[in-house]
Amino acid sequence: GEIRSMYRMHRKPLGRALEVKNTSGDRRENKKKKKGRSKPKEPKLDYDKHEQEMEKHISELVQCLDSVKSNTMGFARLLSSVIKMINESSLHDPAICRCILNSDNRKVLNTILGLRKYAAKSAKEAEYDSSRLLVVSHIWWLVYEKLTQLISFVFHGLLKESDHVTEEDVKNTVQSFKKWILPEFLYMLNESQKDNGGGKPTVWYCEERALWTTLDTIMHDLPKDVTAKFMKDNWGLIEKSCLRNIEKELQNRKFGSNREKLHEEFMASRTAAETVKFVSNICGHAFDVKHDEFSCAIVPGPLAMGILRRGVVPMLLQCAQSSNDLVSKQAIYGLSQMSRVKDCRD
Repeated sequence: GEIRSMYRMHRKPLGRALEVKNTSGDRRENKKKKKGRSKPKEPKLDYDKHEQEMEKHISELVQCLDSVKSNTMGFARLLSSVIKMINESSLHDPAICRCILNSDNRKVLNTILGLRKYAAKSAKEAEYDSSRLLVVSHIWWLVYEKLTQLISFVFHGLLKESDHVTEEDVKNTVQSFKKWILPEFLYMLNESQKDNGGGKPTVWYCEERALWTTLDTIMHDLPKDVTAKFMKDNWGLIEKSCLRNIEKELQNRKFGSNREKLHEEFMASRTAAETVKFVSNICGHAFDVKHDEFSCAIVPGPLAMGILRRGVVPMLLQCAQSSNDLVSKQAIYGLSQMSRVKDCRD
């Protein structure tokens, strides 16, 4: 009797409430009741209110980062994480893009551009200082690239087709690019070409590479007539950038240390490839799709014919002979795109 009572006690230590019950019949009854019940409707998003909240949050976040900035590696990692978060969210929410580009007289955009300049300044200081680890400069250059990339994400979010992107948004975005972004980019690209008497120009290869990458993304989203005008107005700069003699530039420069020399050689190679990649991607983007009753043909549009008249094929042929494998590969891709134009095959 004592063993039996102990067994009962340990098998049911918490009383009858937790005893296992056969509830299969109850489940069937519940399913029958739920069949006729309609699903609750999801609450409709008040987009105007959402846009106001995003404008407040993004503005406060960016201003906070600007107020506590320092050239330490810890702040660089923090800034990198925050900008990555904004980059990812801007791809899916036009409200964030609109806030960055237009809110409060472009205060957020100007702050981001200011942080971008600060990142470049901190990277250069870390690279010149031999007492600091090379990884500090590397992290700051990554931050600079992400901040520059954010600009392209903002334009992509306001130029792609979406329920919350209107024709007025597209028109204002194109005007903002022409008025606020393009002049600064062109100024920096022209500065990167200047000879500084054996020293580095004010714009380094790392900065130039990020500029070409960002322009490549933005040009793919802009209307083709805007891209065609850009190529027409700046063809001299583009051709000079693609055909520049990087090896000669490096030979004429004076380096303070071996690590600085190795880093410059690496970034010069990547910058040259990114410049040619920009032109090659324009070649692939320069064609129009012509729909008719029987076919869907890809034909050269005004953009393709414009860069063809300016000599894109001879320029890419010269780049394809480069000793830099990355430059040669990008040039061959551009030539393969332009080979679809009948006038290039003769």
